[in-house]
Amino acid sequence: MSWRVKHGVAVSLGLVAAVSGVLMGCQPHTTTEGASVLRPVRSMVVSAQPVQAQPVLSGLLQARHEIRAGFRLAGKLQARLVNPGDHVQRGQLLARLDGATEQDTRTGAQAEWQAAQAVLEQAQRNEQRLARLVGQQAVSHAAYEDAVRQLKTAREQVSGAKARLDASRKQVDYTRLLAEESGLVTSTLAEPGEVLAAGQPVLVLASDAGRDGVFAVPAALIHQGMAVGQSFALWQAEQPAQRVQGTVREVAPQADPYTRTYAVKVSLHQPPASWLLGAPLLGQWQQPAQRRMLIPSSALLQSEGKPAVWVVDPTNQRVQARPVRIDRYTDQQVIVADGLRDGERIVTAGSQTLHADQPVRLLEAAQ
Repeated sequence: MSWRVKHGVAVSLGLVAAVSGVLMGCQPHTTTEGASVLRPVRSMVVSAQPVQAQPVLSGLLQARHEIRAGFRLAGKLQARLVNPGDHVQRGQLLARLDGATEQDTRTGAQAEWQAAQAVLEQAQRNEQRLARLVGQQAVSHAAYEDAVRQLKTAREQVSGAKARLDASRKQVDYTRLLAEESGLVTSTLAEPGEVLAAGQPVLVLASDAGRDGVFAVPAALIHQGMAVGQSFALWQAEQPAQRVQGTVREVAPQADPYTRTYAVKVSLHQPPASWLLGAPLLGQWQQPAQRRMLIPSSALLQSEGKPAVWVVDPTNQRVQARPVRIDRYTDQQVIVADGLRDGERIVTAGSQTLHADQPVRLLEAAQ
């Protein structure tokens, strides 16, 4: 074999050996080797703590009862005697219709009733006279019976005339709009000179009979058991120290189609007079304290589409994913309702590089 051939074979073998070495260096670690790599992580030991504070909710102060006052009759609005911001008393005159037609009807009904009264009085005297004469056999029984029928008819006419007079008086009364309750006029919906339909609102009256805080509550709190009769604390942002106690009066059975929140009405106990209708309120549900696990948000991961954490086995320092049930989230922490036990250690940092049964090195132990 010539020198050139020997040299070429030697070069070829060297290249093969070099490539083989590179390929062997690029081979991934075996499962056993990968599992034996210690990953440095930060961790913490969890323990249940009493958690009472609920999220602060935003709402508005509203009247418990709001009345859209209107006339029972159709007609032309002659006068409106109150304006927005006026406080009115029960029975106070609020507005008046042009009641000329109703006045004329009442006058006619009054005259009809008086005429029927006169006919009745005459029929009564005639019946009394014929009763004496028929006893003396001076008139026939037929004449007396006719007088009795006339008296009965006269009484029915008086009764009908009286009913029509009462109805006409009510119609006249209906031309005057009176306050059904004491309260505050919040808005007016009609001006003098307008022709109104029966029942058309003229103004809105916020009754003095109670005040409510109305809140848009997320579904998570509803699922925690918020119900009628439970306690609330309410205050205004500019006066956080002045707090008022309240009671849940109503929980909407259906979520708002746009915000997906539930309207909750809280009855206020003796709100300050300085709290004006429509003012923004802050409120907090006063739920009894419950024991919960508080973990940093960095400890949370997703396992099979559900929230979970890495739990460190104290016997071999290996991790396993544990599903947890979340109570709620705060700015920097996650409140866990179920899934962890007191004294267990979880990974709080470095969880993204872990897999099931991965051994870890606890940085806290090294420190």
